[in-house]
Amino acid sequence: MDELHKIKYILLTFSSPISTNQLEGFRGAIIQQVGGDSFYHNHVETGYAYRYPLVQYKRIGGHAALLVISEAVDTASK
Repeated sequence: MDELHKIKYILLTFSSPISTNQLEGFRGAIIQQVGGDSFYHNHVETGYAYRYPLVQYKRIGGHAALLVISEAVDTASK
């Protein structure tokens, strides 16, 4: 049997409560902090980066959360 493909990920859950309406602001604040890394906003010079979003902004248990997947993990851990 083939070994299962392993995917790296980081799930950060913040203690700050957040409403669904505040997720867009949370996303904007994170993007502002990390600068122009396209993993965080899926925009490139020619338009959009058409790929599965490798950084996802979530609300888990009423708290802000950031899910970082695959090759975006390497940039997030710096």
